[in-house]
Amino acid sequence: MQEQGKDSDRDHQTFEPFGEEGINADPIAIFRNKLSEAAPHLLRRAEHLIRDSRMEPDTGKKKHNLALGIYLDLMVKHYVLGIDPFRALSCTVPAVQDDRETIAFEMVAWLAADWLNDHPSSTAANEIAELSLLASKESHLQFLKEICLSATYRCVLAHFE
Repeated sequence: MQEQGKDSDRDHQTFEPFGEEGINADPIAIFRNKLSEAAPHLLRRAEHLIRDSRMEPDTGKKKHNLALGIYLDLMVKHYVLGIDPFRALSCTVPAVQDDRETIAFEMVAWLAADWLNDHPSSTAANEIAELSLLASKESHLQFLKEICLSATYRCVLAHFE
């Protein structure tokens, strides 16, 4: 039997609001760990956004979903899984790879600029709108975190609610 006033081991494990790393942990590192767990879900969601955008009428939503799908795919592959998203094994034509990089560069900058319309104080989006894929890793992870936690995207990225 446990003495009164002493906590059991079970009580210490009931709630850890800052993850296993504790209160002093880097929030981006914690988020990156969550991304690792959710990587398969996010890659499937990115694939659906890209594929479904082909069937939508040519509207702002079509471009937005395409840009979001491309961004999710790139960020999860590059920063979470450590894969070079532009060096696909299935494509051996250098010109096609260059086209993919150019399109991704433009779509990522566009997505960040579009985000700034509703979130003008986002320093991460500001850097990405300016530098696109050349922005810092920290800015990309922060921007991805902002997207994943945004009420606007909860229906798209329900895994992060």
